[in-house]
Amino acid sequence: MTQQEQNWFDKLTTDREENAKILEKPSIRGIKQNFADQFSGAAQFVYELLQNANDVKATKSSFNLTTEGLYFKHNGT
Repeated sequence: MTQQEQNWFDKLTTDREENAKILEKPSIRGIKQNFADQFSGAAQFVYELLQNANDVKATKSSFNLTTEGLYFKHNGT
């Protein structure tokens, strides 16, 4: 990781930590739950892909996100 990328990552991490603290405030508790309810199923396909890789005895897998799409690969049979 370059120094510039590390700086961006550090800033992003700080921002996300601050957002997580805000979501713990009692006054917006419902927003956090609504968000969790809305998006918990949206990532289900990730678990399905990993389960499929496990079913074919994969020992390694990876995701690659590009502007063209999300690519998943594994070394299973």
